[in-house]
Amino acid sequence: MQWVIIFLILLFCLSLYRLAAGPTFQDRLLGLSLASIILVLMLCVTAVMFSSSFYLDIAMIYALLSFGEIVAFVKVHHWRRKRSRQ
Repeated sequence: MQWVIIFLILLFCLSLYRLAAGPTFQDRLLGLSLASIILVLMLCVTAVMFSSSFYLDIAMIYALLSFGEIVAFVKVHHWRRKRSRQ
């Protein structure tokens, strides 16, 4: 089960790279979304490893919050783009 966590950490690092170095807004948005999904998966795997539903509760809350962060990311980008045109 530890190899799954190690693989997810590797994927998480790659998605953070896409978030930081993405040349376009869509690449950064994809990196943020992917990092959020991988973090939720890591919490779910941890819940199975420790047989604890507490981690599943945290994963569910973070999944809901990640939707909000994606929406906020898009709104800030839209606001900056609109402001730069003026």
